Amino acid sequence: GPAIRSLPKEAYTFWATRVLAYVIDNIPATVLLGIGMLIQTLTKQEACVTDITQYNVNQYCATQPTGIGMLAFWFAWLMG
Repeated sequence: GPAIRSLPKEAYTFWATRVLAYVIDNIPATVLLGIGMLIQTLTKQEACVTDITQYNVNQYCATQPTGIGMLAFWFAWLMG
């Protein structure tokens, strides 16, 4: 006979149960990554540069995460 025999249909789990198990298994990693992203978002800093010419005054601003925010995000990503 064949070396690998198939199991009866009753031995397999319904696909919706597998999907639900996948979602439940990934909840802790998702929460951890969400916390890292929240820390990164809440610790952003803004830096502005002003350009003054004879007729105009322009201000350019850029927002970027702080080092602590990036560290929290990457730590959460690695742990998740």
